[in-house]
Amino acid sequence: MNPVTVSPVWQRLLQQVAQQLASCGADPSRSVVLLPYAQLLPVARQQWALLPGAGLLPRFETTSNWAARRGPFLPGPDDLTADAAQGLLTAERLLKGAGQRREAGWLAGRVREAALQLMPLAVAQAPDQRPAWWQQLLPQLMGTLGAEALRYETLVAQVALAWAGSSDYATDGLYAALDDGEIEALVLVRGFQRDALAEALFARWQALRPDAAWSLDLPAQWQEAVGADGAAGTPIHLHVARDLEDQAAVAAASVQQEVEHGQGLVALVDSDRALTRRIRALLEAQGLTVRDETGWKLSTTRAASHVMGLLRACAPQADSDTVLEWLKLAETVPAAPDAEGHPVPSFRVQAAEAWLRKQGTAGWPALTAWKRWDDGAAGWVQTVEQWRQALQAPRPLRQWLADLVLTLEHAGQLGWLQADPAGQALLQALHAQPGAAELAAGEERWSLEELTRWVQDVLEAGSFKPPYPLQEQVVILPLSQLLARSFAAVVIPGCDETRLPASPEPAGDWTVAQRELLHLPLRTELQQAQRAAWEHALQLPSVTLLSCLGDGSGETLLPSPLLLEVWHLAGEGTHRPMRGGEELRVPRAVEERPVRPPKVVGSALTLSEISASAYDTLRACPYQFFGQQQLRLREVAELDRALEKRDFGNWLHAVLALFHTRWKQLDVEDPGLDQLVQWMDQAAQEALASEGLDEVDFVPYQSVWPRLRDGYLRWLQQEHAASQARFEVAEQWRERSLREVFVALEADLPADPERAPLSGEQIPEVMLRGCLDRMDRLVLPPDDDGAAPQWRLLDYKSESPAKTAERIRQPDEDTQLAFYATLLAPEPVEVAYVNVGEDGETKLYAHKEVHALTTQLVHGMALDLRDIAAGTPLEALGRGARCGYCAMRGLCRRDFWEEEKKA
Repeated sequence: MNPVTVSPVWQRLLQQVAQQLASCGADPSRSVVLLPYAQLLPVARQQWALLPGAGLLPRFETTSNWAARRGPFLPGPDDLTADAAQGLLTAERLLKGAGQRREAGWLAGRVREAALQLMPLAVAQAPDQRPAWWQQLLPQLMGTLGAEALRYETLVAQVALAWAGSSDYATDGLYAALDDGEIEALVLVRGFQRDALAEALFARWQALRPDAAWSLDLPAQWQEAVGADGAAGTPIHLHVARDLEDQAAVAAASVQQEVEHGQGLVALVDSDRALTRRIRALLEAQGLTVRDETGWKLSTTRAASHVMGLLRACAPQADSDTVLEWLKLAETVPAAPDAEGHPVPSFRVQAAEAWLRKQGTAGWPALTAWKRWDDGAAGWVQTVEQWRQALQAPRPLRQWLADLVLTLEHAGQLGWLQADPAGQALLQALHAQPGAAELAAGEERWSLEELTRWVQDVLEAGSFKPPYPLQEQVVILPLSQLLARSFAAVVIPGCDETRLPASPEPAGDWTVAQRELLHLPLRTELQQAQRAAWEHALQLPSVTLLSCLGDGSGETLLPSPLLLEVWHLAGEGTHRPMRGGEELRVPRAVEERPVRPPKVVGSALTLSEISASAYDTLRACPYQFFGQQQLRLREVAELDRALEKRDFGNWLHAVLALFHTRWKQLDVEDPGLDQLVQWMDQAAQEALASEGLDEVDFVPYQSVWPRLRDGYLRWLQQEHAASQARFEVAEQWRERSLREVFVALEADLPADPERAPLSGEQIPEVMLRGCLDRMDRLVLPPDDDGAAPQWRLLDYKSESPAKTAERIRQPDEDTQLAFYATLLAPEPVEVAYVNVGEDGETKLYAHKEVHALTTQLVHGMALDLRDIAAGTPLEALGRGARCGYCAMRGLCRRDFWEEEKKA
């Protein structure tokens, strides 16, 4: 508890209460003082104890606190309460009773929200007068609607009013308490806004005992006691931040500074929940104790992510990412003390994820697929799949909650939820904790989708307030609850037009006419209350206001009109001066640690094989080669990703391989164009299935298929047929020893005359490995002496023709075809790219001087791999186009290199 000091304002107000009670001879213990909000209850009681000559303590109450003291209230199955779980069920049942069975699910939340907005007006009606009240209002309310376009709004308003008007409430007993003479006096203390129930009770008591009924205006009392110039000389501090993150940091520094001054409690006004939570996290990181009187939605807690993650993961069509997300959440909770092991072991989850990513499986596999998986984690994953399947069949809500709790227990999450404060609030909100009151849901069977929507709505409607510390240093509260509380300082972030509007938006979808009819708060009333609370906050001893220029996403934020008014009037008359706040964050000197391009020796990591793309990587950036080929680091493949051009290229390769293989197997010399088209289309469908592509997602690429197919067949029947090359094989993997190829090609002559020749014994044992897209057999000339090529190696490209032409124009830079030629060396071969264009044109791009290029490539590979084995450092080059998308960029820390200073 924080030390209690005498408040002159409270002493003056309580002195009036004591005098009024004495004037009518009322027993203080049988007299009620109604306060505007619950946080004032301990303040009033403490200040009464400090009152000179204080007698018996009167009953300081709020309406809800008073009703709770009179005894428990058991609501009926259709009564409107703050219980979101039952309220949503009741709203849905009322809508179905009104003939809206199809719309009941998605309208239930709106009906409950509207009914809760009418609830303060309904409780202000005496129980015996309430039915007449809503029945009289209903036809008038319907008269304000009526348009066919607003039929859902009409339905919501009608059901909400009938529900609110026909319910019993916990506060109904207060009317009986007045009528039965349970109290001798009633003092109403008003706040910034009038409470309908408190006003109704006061009016009823005033009619019964006018001599024992008094009302006090707390804001006016405070103003009279403090005076308009109570803190006139103390300047208001204003900080203007760059964005919301900067504002949170400045606000936290401001709060910490006020706490360090040691003058008393510091108030932090909650103007935006996300901003406030960020500030709170910064304060707690500095060891400050915080009391949060506002809380946040249950749906944003970690406990909610566990429950919603489970429900989404159990959907029959759940994707792999969704199930893995739930399992990764489950593995983070500690295992039960008496458990033999964690029910969701981290290494099992990692094994399952690795297999899914290797397979590229976007959708979570069925149980039969997991049974075929040959891995130590297969049995555990099958158990997980059984948990999922246990939560898929429709059942009544009561059974759903029991089975949900059981699955949470299986996954080890239930014990953690029961120990976590937010988890306890979640289980209580869902009526899923032991001994919870049973929900009036009937025996109707719900689908998993309906349950998930209901749970989400319950968590959205619920709120969580973390436990209060024993002695707080900072209090987070709404602006209106600064009233009559002794804070040494207040920090108000979010003073922009969005978070601190001069005229707040009234809650709900009610029109102005409906608000006037129902006596709901009008915009003008909210505006007056907002201004009064703002002006009261500016009277506190130390005031810090914060605004920001933008929200961080490029959107400009304008200052609040209330802030602009204070700025323009600062220092005039009784208005406090304002000055720009100083930078409170202390700059920290950070030692410069320049990052230079890394070099690494890879001789200790043996290399068993190398591909064309791997060697191309070595030429482009040795450090990238080290990371990918020697450390074997790989990007984690996305499980649920959009189709890319690479998918189209892989599919096209599969189509052409299937097409040519079928043609060869059928051994038809000239099948005709129609037959070729049929074979190509058939291969296209088979390739979709073999590549695991979704036909719907593939529609954009299939739209160009007829043009691409016809262009390829035209090239095949004309230009390619003239070469008399015969298809031999497609998608064939081959490998050769680099040392063997080196010797066969006699590639030991150095490119540099000053360097000694390279012998085969100096070359590491590395296998050249590659997949040939297509290999054709060439017709040898009659006078062949063994020098004519027998094979043509073709590599398909679906890129732009200009890019393929560039590959041929600079053959020394393009290693792919020369590498493939090494797989058949020393046999002479032809090599070429076949560009299969989406525009309907297919063209052959042949490499010249294949033997020379191949020999040069083998010699270069031998030198490079020998140098790596000898310990030559592999350096990160940090240049070229591939640097922009290199997966090793985080390893070499290219973004943090110290660039050379230009003279």
